[in-house]
Amino acid sequence: MKPPIFIIGCGRSGTTLLRELINQCEDIFVLKESAFIPYLYKQRKDYGDFSTAEYRERFISDLKSFKRTSKDTAIDIFEMNEDQLKEKLEEVAPTNYTGALHKLFEATARNNNAVYWGDKTPLYTSYIPLISELFPNARIIHLIRDPRDVSKSIKSAGWSPTIKGAAKIWKKQVSKGLEGRKLDINYYEMKYESLLINPTKELDKLFDWLGIECEENLVEKYEKRGKGVDQNFKTMHELIGKPIQKSRAYSWKKNMKIADIAEVESVAEAEIKKVGYEITNYEVPLTRKIKSSLIDVAHPIASKVKRKLVK
Repeated sequence: MKPPIFIIGCGRSGTTLLRELINQCEDIFVLKESAFIPYLYKQRKDYGDFSTAEYRERFISDLKSFKRTSKDTAIDIFEMNEDQLKEKLEEVAPTNYTGALHKLFEATARNNNAVYWGDKTPLYTSYIPLISELFPNARIIHLIRDPRDVSKSIKSAGWSPTIKGAAKIWKKQVSKGLEGRKLDINYYEMKYESLLINPTKELDKLFDWLGIECEENLVEKYEKRGKGVDQNFKTMHELIGKPIQKSRAYSWKKNMKIADIAEVESVAEAEIKKVGYEITNYEVPLTRKIKSSLIDVAHPIASKVKRKLVK
């Protein structure tokens, strides 16, 4: 069994760019965000050993019903119809949940002329122990980006109403990801900024760690003919497929308000230091502290009311 590759990291940290670059290596195919692995794991007993049609159909039904996005489900990442999926599961049966996953991911990679499969799901930063339990030989790549840039991007994407809230998301996700340092697993950290500034060097180091030989000029291949981002995420990844912009590294230094910088640092200073980014030591203005606190209180209440109105 070839070791699978998992790309993790806080959302808005460049994991999509890394996926597209890695996918230029002909032997590797990293699938779109699966997102379902920890959730269907809880239902694994329902699938038995996949030896009967009933078990296989139950698993496929759950893949069909698991919403990855507002427009598609987990089954869509495999790029096969239901009959083909059933056939692949029947080939590997009897097996367990891990075996079924590996078979479907591997088959998708082979359909894309690759021998290694991967999965790019940022939220798996919270599930490193489970991923390592299911796939003991997995290679886990944790991509980290400066929280000041991430926080600004998260807020712009509408995932948080405030910079402070966005910084809390980064802090939580990166803290979870850093647990990989303590575990006896194949864990690798990469800085998004280093990838932007010298992508060829960073990719060479990564593939050396993976133990996979790839053809040269991956960056040039990506910029000429990237394999394309999931259409459901197109508006959030408008730079994918375009020339890599070194100027986006540490862009917060040029276009972020001092109050915003200070607020991010007030939330995540310890984690910022752990991953080796600088601290400016700007002070959060009192008016900003009051405003952020009021929004933090009001936002959950407003969201709760909205959910009730929708119902």
